[in-house]
Amino acid sequence: MKNAIRFFLFGMVNFIGMMIYLFFLPDMTFSSVNLQMEIEGISSKWFSLIDILLPLIILFIYFFETFYLLRREKMRGKPFQNRTVLEWSTMLIYLFTSIVAWLKMILQKEQYVGVGDTISIPVFYIVSAIIGSIFIIVGRLFLRAERGECLGIRLPFFTKDHSIWRRTNYLAGIFLFFSGILLIVGAILYETFQKDFLFYGTIGTVIFFSFLVPMGYCIFLNIKKKKNQPKNF
Repeated sequence: MKNAIRFFLFGMVNFIGMMIYLFFLPDMTFSSVNLQMEIEGISSKWFSLIDILLPLIILFIYFFETFYLLRREKMRGKPFQNRTVLEWSTMLIYLFTSIVAWLKMILQKEQYVGVGDTISIPVFYIVSAIIGSIFIIVGRLFLRAERGECLGIRLPFFTKDHSIWRRTNYLAGIFLFFSGILLIVGAILYETFQKDFLFYGTIGTVIFFSFLVPMGYCIFLNIKKKKNQPKNF
């Protein structure tokens, strides 16, 4: 329940942030586009409230869903088998709708006001936001992954020793979580300042800490274990 409360508080902060950002949008902005990203409709910025309220509704669904399932488990005396899947599925939907809402408002701030104008899409920002969100969720799951579950690194070299596997996965989870945040922040900075070093620095840092460091840490632990093993004469 603590995780649900934390996520709910995060969602409320996100909602407040979107509401504040809404006030800085032009009074009139686009409301709909076609597949060629050409503007088809113009409306008041307050029409964007629909995009902001949708993640908020999903957030409340997530909170009450978690509360209901926990109460059900308590009444029946056994865990609900698919509770984790339901919770994380709802969280993914929430994150997706939030990203879409933020992206639309960021584009609306560019003051496209003419029907027929073509909207330029910041591809790096979109891809980074999606991958970053996935990294955050997967990293969070890695932190509590158990060997019998489908989570965690499944390469044979990593799974030889349970203690090493657990420590490697925990480290990988931490780096994946913060790499996801770095991807999103780095994409925002790149789209704002258009500096190449922000692009290459973000990608390089994420690859290094999310993949190379956990692999090196696992190799280090295996070598250390072999050295500490008693030798048979």
